[in-house]
Amino acid sequence: MNYCIDTSALISWLLPLPTTDNVTGFWRQALQRSDRFIAPPLLFAETTSVLRRHVHTGQILHDEALSSLNRLFELPLLNVHTPAIYIRALELANRLGHGKAYDVQYLAVAEQYHCRVVTLDKGLYESGRSLRIDVDLLA
Repeated sequence: MNYCIDTSALISWLLPLPTTDNVTGFWRQALQRSDRFIAPPLLFAETTSVLRRHVHTGQILHDEALSSLNRLFELPLLNVHTPAIYIRALELANRLGHGKAYDVQYLAVAEQYHCRVVTLDKGLYESGRSLRIDVDLLA
């Protein structure tokens, strides 16, 4: 199965912080089944930034952030960087009335690749549902 993962779903797996059974179960099953993950380039920038924030606030060490980032690069992840994703994200953000189109990129990827978005972000979940895009809230 293919999943479009957002940063919240990824960080909850990468970091050595408490997480929910839903997150742990999703990642365990998806990796055992050799599922494929798809995401826009935004995932890499957001993940790097979130890891840095956790280091800066003392929640993790710099070496843990580097290790987590390397785990991201080891995932079977298709990085989608096409003009169509950005154009569709802009269209979807307009339909939703959003002032920004960052997170809508995940919905555009899921729509184009016919896969489910996996997130812990309730706003992204609600946006996906309102657009009738398959989305799972792991929270």
